[in-house]
Amino acid sequence: MRVSGTAVRVIGRAHSVRLRAVIVRRAGGTTFLAGGHSLFAMHNGRRLASVVDNNQPTTGSVISTTAQITPSGQLNAGSTTVVGQQGSIQIQATVTKVEAGKITLDVGGQPLVITLPAGIQLPASLVGQTVTLTLNLTGSQPTAKEDDEQGDNDDQGDDNDDGDQNNNDDGDQGGDD
Repeated sequence: MRVSGTAVRVIGRAHSVRLRAVIVRRAGGTTFLAGGHSLFAMHNGRRLASVVDNNQPTTGSVISTTAQITPSGQLNAGSTTVVGQQGSIQIQATVTKVEAGKITLDVGGQPLVITLPAGIQLPASLVGQTVTLTLNLTGSQPTAKEDDEQGDNDDQGDDNDDGDQNNNDDGDQGGDD
């Protein structure tokens, strides 16, 4: 892109992109990746169902890859190298469906189902909303982590302790009335 004064002119477009991201889930020919708090889908080359490759990176693998960008904006995987492992990651995505025990997120027009911790029920009013989730990536399927909210509550508890000191002053003033 070239900017000159108030005029903007497109002079080219990228045909590939270098990615470093965490694998959230593999489903068929699609790998759901997380990076920079975002989720995106990358399509893998077609493989025969009879060919099982046990060397494929799994959920939680941090990968480095160069992906090709199709004219429609789809990412197609190139060579991939595992550069680490991550047990959890925080992401933001739009909710498309809420069911008992699971939530469905929109990832570039593709659904990604995330299991919720036992006992967590989310309201249907979340559909269409963007949410922030911390995902546990230690199993074969990602799950939302319950302790993310508890961590927020702990922070609020610290704030409330500070607020209690102010409230004690307010309480003293209230007692003088």
